[in-house]
Amino acid sequence: MVCLEWLDPLIVAGHWVPEMVALAGGEDVLGRPSLPSFTVSWAQVVDAQPQVLVLMPCGYTAEQTLQQVGLLARLPGWDRLPAVRQGKVFATNAHAYYSRPGPRLVEGLEMLAEMLHPERFRGYLGPGRAFSVPAYALAGAHS
Repeated sequence: MVCLEWLDPLIVAGHWVPEMVALAGGEDVLGRPSLPSFTVSWAQVVDAQPQVLVLMPCGYTAEQTLQQVGLLARLPGWDRLPAVRQGKVFATNAHAYYSRPGPRLVEGLEMLAEMLHPERFRGYLGPGRAFSVPAYALAGAHS
């Protein structure tokens, strides 16, 4: 899993987010637990070959995040990412569930668990919270 806190420049989520991913049963392949967020290159994201890509730009609602997918979909190698090919790209309301410490982090953790293990966790994703980026947005953003 790769969690992007910002899309231009690309910033990988840090602080507590990599720990949340681990608690949800996943591995944050770029994030560093307990360390600040940091910039990465697009090549680093492509090289990581994430099975799940979580877009969590600070201050954006899930719907606003969806509008930003085109920033990434135009980059070389986007369509080769396993997360894109398998429809495992998620737009989130980072402000509510990931960017600020507080009780809602538990709900963010539940959403990460569903993203990683939908066969075991259901009902945590939804409008206003987090959702899978529709196929048309993954492919249509190229034009």
